[in-house]
Amino acid sequence: MTRRTVTTIVACLALAAASLLGASGAYADWDAEGDGDTVIIEGSQPGSTGSNPGGGTVVSVPQEWTETYRVPACSPNSVSQDAEGNTITYADVLCTAWSACPGDGENRWFVYTRVHPVEGRPTNWAFQGSECRAASQGSEGGPVQITEADVLEAVRETAPRPVVNAEPTPVTYVNVPTNFSTTAAGETRTVTVLGVALQVQFEPTTATWSFGDGSSATGAGIAGAAVGAPGAVEHQYRRAGTRQVSVTQAYTVTVVVPGAPTITLGTPLTTTSDPFALEVGEIQSLVTRVR
Repeated sequence: MTRRTVTTIVACLALAAASLLGASGAYADWDAEGDGDTVIIEGSQPGSTGSNPGGGTVVSVPQEWTETYRVPACSPNSVSQDAEGNTITYADVLCTAWSACPGDGENRWFVYTRVHPVEGRPTNWAFQGSECRAASQGSEGGPVQITEADVLEAVRETAPRPVVNAEPTPVTYVNVPTNFSTTAAGETRTVTVLGVALQVQFEPTTATWSFGDGSSATGAGIAGAAVGAPGAVEHQYRRAGTRQVSVTQAYTVTVVVPGAPTITLGTPLTTTSDPFALEVGEIQSLVTRVR
């Protein structure tokens, strides 16, 4: 059991006792250090629940975050820290002057904040004034927690879109092999996810074709390929008309996190090209002379 867990349990017990004694009664040692301090800590350490729990695997991003610390609003309560950044609190154990607030179950608290940088010790605690709130109100702050689902949502509109190439074009013919190809190369783009700028690498994998007549194929194809060439994507239409051709490109997505190992997302990303209107005509023979 962590110290923070113990603090939460003791705080809940103290709040229950306080409701029986009244808002102006004596309050227990909520942080379980035996020093009489009545405190509420807000914020979460990296890797714990942050302001956006999201969904899927968490992408750990080193980032600056703000911690909030509250003590009952009565003199001489205050918050400071030692040379190593450890928090030191000064609190009136009785705190009989703890002022009530208009809201039911609310009391006034002194509010202190400090910033945790990406590296090094946090800044000194800074007094931010006082506020009314319920002692049991949930934690706030902490580093933003980014998940794979958050990244995929943000990069979906940023991923490179494939383009359809057809030969011959803009008209092909019934029963004539039509050559299709698309060009997809690896790219790196900057994507902002929940306010955090990340470098995202897109590496193309499988291309899937829809030829507009119910047929499909896979492969990137080869521009200018001869009929039947290995790796070429070919299709023969059986009827004349206009066909809407599209290609869907799958990408492996890798997130480049500053100061941390790169992360390859477990879920591939797919993007689809704009529809390509291909006219399919017929070649007819005209007999003009019979011998």
